[in-house]
Amino acid sequence: MGTIKQFNNFLNIDFINDIKKEVYRNIGEPKWKSNLCWSPAVRNSSSIVLSFEIDNDVFKNIIKNKFIFLFPQLTNKSMTVLYYIWPNLSFIPFHTDGGKYMGATIYLNEKWDKNHGGLFLYENNNEINVIIPEFNKCVVNDLKINHATTLTTIEAPYRETLQIFFI
Repeated sequence: MGTIKQFNNFLNIDFINDIKKEVYRNIGEPKWKSNLCWSPAVRNSSSIVLSFEIDNDVFKNIIKNKFIFLFPQLTNKSMTVLYYIWPNLSFIPFHTDGGKYMGATIYLNEKWDKNHGGLFLYENNNEINVIIPEFNKCVVNDLKINHATTLTTIEAPYRETLQIFFI
């Protein structure tokens, strides 16, 4: 059985702001990708989700060291960090991120109304559990748990997250 762990106030606020500046400085650059590259089963009928790979080594080292402190078994694992922008009517259906060792989501919206959707769902003992996005909360999933996000509403602001995967 897999596990879900949650950590509040995960990253330094100034560091989050530095990441956002880097990402928004690259709006319009050809580095951006979308969920059109995802498998059809994971993309499902979601609206377009944008992703930007964080390739700044300083940023990646700070993030990786934070995870290694909490999970020493990640020391020799490869890590990918993606900044996702989830527009209205975006979601991910239930899936398990096969082929990866561990994944994490860090929520970057300073305010999020649970009525806007974008909630993290996961199955545990035949029950569906819910995690409401909160600024700077990190949700870690060892990828053996079936998980999803709910549809964001038409009036929701874009939901922004860091998605971290260890392979």
